[in-house]
Amino acid sequence: MKRASLVALLGAMMTSAVPSAAFIWPNVPDEIAQGLLADDVSERRAAAGRLQELPESMAAPHVLSALDDADPEVRLTAARAAAELRVPGAGERVVDWLGEGDVRLRLMACEVLRLSPTPRALASLSRVLGDANAEVRMAAAATLGMMGDRDAVSALLGHLDDPSLEVRTAIVGALGRIGDDRAVVPLLGKVQDNAVEVRRMTVRVLGDLGSQRASSALMLALRDKADDVRVEAIDSLGRLRAKDAVSALAPLTQERSSLLVRDASVEALGRIGGDEAMEALLVALEQDDPSSERSVVRRALARAGTAGIPRLMSAISQSPHPNVVSGCVLVLGEVGTEAQIPFVVGAMQRGKVPESVGLVALASLGSPSAVPYVLEMLDAPSIAVRRAAMAAA
Repeated sequence: MKRASLVALLGAMMTSAVPSAAFIWPNVPDEIAQGLLADDVSERRAAAGRLQELPESMAAPHVLSALDDADPEVRLTAARAAAELRVPGAGERVVDWLGEGDVRLRLMACEVLRLSPTPRALASLSRVLGDANAEVRMAAAATLGMMGDRDAVSALLGHLDDPSLEVRTAIVGALGRIGDDRAVVPLLGKVQDNAVEVRRMTVRVLGDLGSQRASSALMLALRDKADDVRVEAIDSLGRLRAKDAVSALAPLTQERSSLLVRDASVEALGRIGGDEAMEALLVALEQDDPSSERSVVRRALARAGTAGIPRLMSAISQSPHPNVVSGCVLVLGEVGTEAQIPFVVGAMQRGKVPESVGLVALASLGSPSAVPYVLEMLDAPSIAVRRAAMAAA
């Protein structure tokens, strides 16, 4: 009985004081170290397979040593441990693997270098972009992108026409990660690549690079057969705030075959801003449900902030379309100030704006001066209006 109690107590102490994954028996590090030095390759392989049992600080020297082992299997296993444990300095040890005949070693070198980069690898990785194996080329491109070294741009651009679409996609993505605008002009041609994934990645990266020189090519991509490409191109034009694209984007807000294209166009116009974009959004509001909290048109109009208030007020006064009027009132409630309260109340009193919509706008304005108008509506004959007034109050 006492023995069972003692065992239970020791177990409780171990689990409460030390996480189970962190507990290492004292003899384990020595067993692994001795195993890695054994003449028998099977012992070294077994020891390498146990490296991940150790915490990073304890495993690091053994991992680095095993990366130089004569046996490829030991080295590969040690490399996986280096990647998993994020062992500092591991990248330096695997640079020369990029010239190995074993494809697995070249691939693993790229993986380790992604997590433990070193400037010394730049030339070797650039050379591997021409490797006979497409997976290795793709891995090298991804690693160069993660390293973010601008000196890799020329090498990456030199392989933009790789026969593998996966490699081309990885190269374009790497150029986007590096963010050097020298890539803009060479990438323009990839907007018409024969692979959808390459085109999609290209138009996204052109937006990431932030150069207005890309706007014409991105507008060409608006006619792409793939909606994924069109949506990415639209998003990039919005991020570039390309005012020359407004006339091309405006018709897409009426797109009925693809809601993704329609919504992306609305959001892009909101980002671009300006009078022309706002007019296009007001037209889009005609087909929108302004009362929906998820209205993309309202959200896009609200991006204009206080600068858009005069045009919103003008639309409320002059538009014959109920959706436009209601939508603009709700946006005015989001971006307006106390100064707009009399205007909203007047529009309600003239019957221009539904009282329930006007009350929502007044509540959004959040000013005490709106309270008297809201309280008056508590006695309205319409249940919907009374409910809106109670919510606003």
